[in-house]
Amino acid sequence: MPDVRLRARSATEIVDAAFSLYRQQPLLYILAAAAGNVPNLLANLLLQTGAESASVATSGVGLLVLILSVVMYGLMSAVVMQLGSRAYMGETPDLAAAIRAVWPRVGSVIAAGIVRSFLYGIGLLLLIFPFFYFFARYFAVIPIIALEGKSQPAAFVRSNELSKGRKGHILSVLLLVWIIFFAVTIGAGAIFGLLALGSPVVSTLITTLITIAIYPVLALTEMVLYYDARIRAEGFDLERMAADLGSAMPGSRVQPG
Repeated sequence: MPDVRLRARSATEIVDAAFSLYRQQPLLYILAAAAGNVPNLLANLLLQTGAESASVATSGVGLLVLILSVVMYGLMSAVVMQLGSRAYMGETPDLAAAIRAVWPRVGSVIAAGIVRSFLYGIGLLLLIFPFFYFFARYFAVIPIIALEGKSQPAAFVRSNELSKGRKGHILSVLLLVWIIFFAVTIGAGAIFGLLALGSPVVSTLITTLITIAIYPVLALTEMVLYYDARIRAEGFDLERMAADLGSAMPGSRVQPG
């Protein structure tokens, strides 16, 4: 039986826990990923068509769909984290409930994603080290917004606090899962790409399907890493255990959160 208990983990254990959570409810995560990737798929197809026809109208529609895809990607990541968090806490994940929980926060998620991407870009311009520093420092921005309901500025401050003294551990986790993601994506793309027969449309469809299948693992890894940092920094596992024991005692009342 896969180990998905709430506890501090090594880098490989965090990634393994993310895969274990994914295997428990793959359809839910695939549905969430599909919601975020379908607009992106439409954008790519429209842009390809626009490049061939040089149609201003088509290019405009493609731009609108691209903007929509940014919104849906933010929602997708947050929804996957909500689903994974509920499973990680021993609850039953529910897609509709996860979407309802995330929807009021999607604006903050999108804004945070834009700001974080800007910081990553500055890091790259300043050479590699600043990029990895920002990558580790702001690793938990999206989980904090999605799971704690913090505002965008508060999420950046809190992520910085959670990353203190743990940036090497955080980087080892994120680099490991991204290496796996790219290896699977490139490998599967090379295998299934033979079916494209030189068609850019079929190639785009295949790439999108592969992304839908594997992308949730990235969000799940980020979510487990967020809880790992809270366990190490705040003793969240002990806090959760105490809350569970308190709610299980006869006559006890669950205090509002």
